[in-house]
Amino acid sequence: MKGNAIPAYLTQKQNVIHLVVGTALFAELFILIFKPFGSGNWVELLGVGNWEATKDWIYLGFATLVVLVAMGVITVSRTLMYKYAKQHSISYLAYAGWIMAEIVAMAVIYTLFSLYILKVGNTFFDALLDAILYTACILLIPYGIFTLYFALNDKNRQLQHTQQTPAVSMQENHLLYNFTDDKKELLLSVRQEQLYYIEAADNYVIVHYENAGKMNKSVLRVPLKQVENTFSNTNLVRCHRSYIVNFSLIKILSKTDSGLVVDFGKEAVPPIPVTKTYSAGLLQKFTAAAGQ
Repeated sequence: MKGNAIPAYLTQKQNVIHLVVGTALFAELFILIFKPFGSGNWVELLGVGNWEATKDWIYLGFATLVVLVAMGVITVSRTLMYKYAKQHSISYLAYAGWIMAEIVAMAVIYTLFSLYILKVGNTFFDALLDAILYTACILLIPYGIFTLYFALNDKNRQLQHTQQTPAVSMQENHLLYNFTDDKKELLLSVRQEQLYYIEAADNYVIVHYENAGKMNKSVLRVPLKQVENTFSNTNLVRCHRSYIVNFSLIKILSKTDSGLVVDFGKEAVPPIPVTKTYSAGLLQKFTAAAGQ
């Protein structure tokens, strides 16, 4: 998993639904209040301007129709993002590009509506630039609000979970590492002396541990960064963008042509690479532990 991946809450199904519905409501209000894209003249341009008694209702109907079409684009986009995020991580740069693509797609719809339905505007390019400006406001404002709301909810959920289920606990004089998924449900508890390393796999982690003399692994749907934060004050140490190791089980820390390598002195457990970002800290910690 890439270290710059967006938080999981941005692609959770319930949050995606809230984002789409909330953005649609905001877009409706924005069009009704500010009348962008020259929409204040829609009713007259469509030849029904003499119906004064129902003029406002007619405008509301057309505004709603345009919003529904545009939100159809957002719904398709966010559905594809939701399905893609199940198997792959999405970087912040890719997420920003995805949003920009949504803005352009909606702007094209509004531009075509203005030029070919209402017959207003000059060139396609000029009309598109104006549409991009308005569409950016329509999308970015609710996106920003909902992102802050989702982040706050996620923090509150993590706080509640921390208070209810500690990351580290004791059982019969054995230290346990407690792993939870992105819904904060307990999935796995492993004794410290049995857990060797944790490996990233897109939006999942693979926990490698020993049980009954054999190496086992469990796949959990949780980002490696979240695991790192959860166990930040324990012997579970980040050594690579894709690995966290159990420092207490390291037997050898050797230097190769490609850099430092963690060796657990166990044939069934492969050597784990250490990147330059973490090598100095890990080496210092290992040297200090050896001198005690």
